[in-house]
Amino acid sequence: MELLISAVHRIKARATKRVEQAFIREIRPLRYVRRCYLSEEAARLVAAAIATATFAARQAWLWGEGSTAVAADSTQFSAFDQNIFTEWHSRYGGRGILIYWHIETGSVAVP
Repeated sequence: MELLISAVHRIKARATKRVEQAFIREIRPLRYVRRCYLSEEAARLVAAAIATATFAARQAWLWGEGSTAVAADSTQFSAFDQNIFTEWHSRYGGRGILIYWHIETGSVAVP
């Protein structure tokens, strides 16, 4: 039995090493591009371009005119199944309700 457990651990170690090596091979070109071409200023310009494109792609007939966005962070809290707002959330792996913290205004939203 100990021999079998030892063999399984060796197989897992070799498989993990292969996956890590494959990941390193795939990420090397990205690291090279980042190091050579993406300075802090370039990253800021890219972020600004993405934000501008996002605002341009908005459907004004649906969302209205405006140039602001809201940043929010959510946390899941346990709730009884009888609660009308209780849902299964795959991200949090269970049933509960989400409470949103709106970062810009410092307020809480409970849907």
